[in-house]
Amino acid sequence: MEDYEKSCLEKAQRILFDVLDSISKNITSGSKILDIAEGIEQKIIELGGMWAFPVNIAIGNIAAHYTPLMGENTVIPEDEIVKIDLGVCVDGYILDKAFSLYLGEDTDKKALIETANEALEVALKNIKANEPIANVASAVHDFVKSRGFKVISNLHGHKIERWKLHTDKEVPIDPSINVEGTFKEGEIYAIEVFVTNGEGFAYPSDDVRIYSLPSVFAEVSGRLKLPIHLRDVREVFFWLFKNRKALPVSIRHLNKVFDNTTVRIALSILDQNGLLIKYPVLKERSGSVAQSEETILVKKEEIEILTRKL
Repeated sequence: MEDYEKSCLEKAQRILFDVLDSISKNITSGSKILDIAEGIEQKIIELGGMWAFPVNIAIGNIAAHYTPLMGENTVIPEDEIVKIDLGVCVDGYILDKAFSLYLGEDTDKKALIETANEALEVALKNIKANEPIANVASAVHDFVKSRGFKVISNLHGHKIERWKLHTDKEVPIDPSINVEGTFKEGEIYAIEVFVTNGEGFAYPSDDVRIYSLPSVFAEVSGRLKLPIHLRDVREVFFWLFKNRKALPVSIRHLNKVFDNTTVRIALSILDQNGLLIKYPVLKERSGSVAQSEETILVKKEEIEILTRKL
């Protein structure tokens, strides 16, 4: 790892740990998830970082890609599992962290969270330089099954590169998914586990709140020629490119810069022209979902968990 990358990741760590310390003070039953998400994102900015993606706060059977909209009144419940997924970016270098919490007394839901946390530890123990990525899935799947639950088969860990939250290498937790390749020294991965007492699959909904430009724009510098001539659409595109490159953004953030009609039209036209990635809210049909995630650096003899205090 080069010195500059190391210094950026160390700064991202300091920001993340500070944010995590403050989260627990602000989450109680009845807290608005909009206030929590905005508070986390603002804290990251105040500390000199960038949020790597809109803070996800997924409740109950919602597994991923749920971030609040402007004016939303959804609150933290007592009777369901809440997943909080956040990322810190410093000059393109990203840390991705997620955890689950539950404020009620249901033993099954408590067990789901415990299983997700322990299954993540199983995953981490099966990661080593030059070892097959496929090793992780069998170990995690078997552990979760032994606890009487299921993994969510279509949600995977992922390799992270500069300005790229997801790259060409994924880390599935279902052994029925064919994956080739090995972990390589120097690579950074977000390793995440989703556990459910439902079907074991997260279905895409019609609700889309998060978008990004395609990953190719992470590597583009200089002037761009855009094959779209509508001024409002061009303004939204170039705002995304300048401020986010290929990192995700939500409608909530765009609404702070552009009026809602402009946002909706621009997103539709960019999508029609293949210039947009959509992240629909993902839901498990029949059960609650717990999530646990850490970002790691693969070293020659071990892994370093970058999102966990020593």
